[in-house]
Amino acid sequence: MVNKVIKTQFSVILTIILLVVLGSSFQAVAGTNGVSAADYKIFSQAKQALDNQQFEIAKTLMQQYFQEHQNRHPYAYELYGHVLLLTDATSLALEVYKNSVAEYPEHLNLIQNLAVAYSRCSYPLDAAKTYLQVYKLGGGTKPTIAFAAAVWYGRASEYGQAITVLQGLLNKGEVIRPDWILLLGQCHLQQQDSQLAINVLLPAAGQFPNNEKIWRMLAFSYYHADEKENAAAAYQIANAISAESAPELAQLGALLLNLGATYSGATIVTADALELQDRIVYQLIKSGDLEVALNRALALQRQQPSAAREFRIGRILGRMGRLPEAEKVYLKLAGRPGEFQVKAQWALVLLSWDAANWHKVYQRLLQLERLNLQMKFHITQLIEIVKRILPPEG
Repeated sequence: MVNKVIKTQFSVILTIILLVVLGSSFQAVAGTNGVSAADYKIFSQAKQALDNQQFEIAKTLMQQYFQEHQNRHPYAYELYGHVLLLTDATSLALEVYKNSVAEYPEHLNLIQNLAVAYSRCSYPLDAAKTYLQVYKLGGGTKPTIAFAAAVWYGRASEYGQAITVLQGLLNKGEVIRPDWILLLGQCHLQQQDSQLAINVLLPAAGQFPNNEKIWRMLAFSYYHADEKENAAAAYQIANAISAESAPELAQLGALLLNLGATYSGATIVTADALELQDRIVYQLIKSGDLEVALNRALALQRQQPSAAREFRIGRILGRMGRLPEAEKVYLKLAGRPGEFQVKAQWALVLLSWDAANWHKVYQRLLQLERLNLQMKFHITQLIEIVKRILPPEG
């Protein structure tokens, strides 16, 4: 499956690279004084034949040029090699491009075409190294070339090298493309590291919620990590990507949330049921997106106040390190009878405990002792322990 996907991705890259290199070079030749009128006439005729898909004519013209010239113009190498690749004379094309790079070792277009020739002649590792050479010589400005290098490292079973190249792209802050993530996930799977694949694919599923391939590979990764329920959910999402009815979208959103793809779930689900919004907040907390979780929790509390939502706001503030604000929330809840009174009082004890404020711990445990008859014995024992470590007041 992995090799098939990689091969499909590269076929697109190959076409783009060849066309861009050849087209730009011909424009450059038109204004070059070093090209004689006779040579330029051959180039023009060969290029016209190529554009008209008269490949044999183009090949004959370039063969004539190569027979008559020992010192060849870079564009001659590009054009001749390109025609040879199009007529499946791949071995000869490879030799032409090898010679071209030997004559013009700093010529990026020629090195790039040599990489194409290596790939067409089934030398994946040479293709990968050559693409990476082009990328580095070009100052690292063309992520498509780096991706081509990663593809061919993958084809050569050099998965670690492919991962290094892809991570370099992601760390560089380039605009992330789904095919980068897919290849990175594939390489981790080939290295039998399902968890790393999940770590890569799950955030990508949130960023590209409608990409069926990412969801299917995520499902495959979950399956191999023995997380069968998540695997089933991811497969269902992949199958429901094209769903259009509101119930199907709602179901898809719920599955996204269960997998932790919170942003996708929140975007796709059209109903704004409060219960669903609470689940979104819970998943945001779980994934560490605390600022977003806090804003949503505050909005929900304004919309429909409840002790449970207020307590959750206190928890978020505490995890964000905003302890004085969290303490204010818990103090309000601890002062009101109800299900969350005891929970809030325990939270206050823990806040003081973390701050090693033993006098506050002691006072708050005394208050908790009065509130919680069920755990009174254990709380009393804890009070006795705290009393032994209380520092003298004043």
